[in-house]
Amino acid sequence: MYQARPVDPKHLATQGVIPNFCALTELFTLMIGGQLLALILTMVASWRWQHFWTDLGLISLYVQWNVLVVAGILCATRRWLNTCTDTQASWAAFAGMTVVLAALTETAYYLNSQIDANLLEHSAFFTRSMAIGGVVAALSARYLYVIHQWRKQIQAQANARVQMLQARIRPHFLFNCMNTIASLTRTEPAKAERVVEDLSDLFRVSLADNAKRQPLARELELVERYLNIEQLRLGTRLSVDMVVDAPLDAMLPPLILQPLVENAVFHGIEPLAGGGTVQIRLTRQGGNIAMTVQNPVASGSGPRGGGNRVALENIKERLQLWYGQAAKVAIEPDNGCFRVKLLVPYESVPA
Repeated sequence: MYQARPVDPKHLATQGVIPNFCALTELFTLMIGGQLLALILTMVASWRWQHFWTDLGLISLYVQWNVLVVAGILCATRRWLNTCTDTQASWAAFAGMTVVLAALTETAYYLNSQIDANLLEHSAFFTRSMAIGGVVAALSARYLYVIHQWRKQIQAQANARVQMLQARIRPHFLFNCMNTIASLTRTEPAKAERVVEDLSDLFRVSLADNAKRQPLARELELVERYLNIEQLRLGTRLSVDMVVDAPLDAMLPPLILQPLVENAVFHGIEPLAGGGTVQIRLTRQGGNIAMTVQNPVASGSGPRGGGNRVALENIKERLQLWYGQAAKVAIEPDNGCFRVKLLVPYESVPA
């Protein structure tokens, strides 16, 4: 089943109707389809079973010859074709396949006429080949067009879903920050002013282009600014133990780590009279980036207002949309602490 993953609009624009037939996977799929077509044509045309394998070999050679040449031409012209509209690219691909078919049909007839004097007359051979090839080319062009439209629709739905989930994270974050400012305004106005300044910088980072992934370095900037605000409010009750042993160029969906840290402060540290330490560990594990956030919890206490679980479900769903089954979210409650671990595929900042 096709896994819809949110993509940058600019990247989506480069994914046109014509797939990348330069890639081995696409080329192999095309050749398998061509071989199935050759098998069907042989079964229909070869009523003399004693010549079945010979006919299959000749038809397969002819079909694969067409497949490879068409794939090469589409590979070479893909960038240009994908700058056209979807309809124009589909018609251009069909026209290209038809021209290639006509040229190779003429070549095949000439070569075979030198070997087999009993070959069908030229007009019959050419008409039959072009009729079958034209139908296959038309169906192929139509298939590429329809599958591309379907993928764009699924992709748009996935992007819309991510934006909706992203929008649900921001109000919770802003609400907590405004509470921090309100609590400091009467007692420590100087600190409240610093919080407002930090918050303006925080907004610049968090409200930037959240339709695409961002480097781990930017996510850490967001986390650090948030912790600075909370430490002004909670003072010595909040301490942070952060270890970063992961590539800072790792690309992540926005607002993945910061909500976990916010939960750790709001649901773990704040209810404790003596406060506690939020532990943050970022490491690279093979082809993945592991992010662990741990906080102490009061014995017998649950999430305040259920917000902890809501935020975790939000993160789970967003990671599912971005990475499918490749991303993991593990909740590991322990004696006196609450631990959340995220595992996402490592992809570096594109050059």
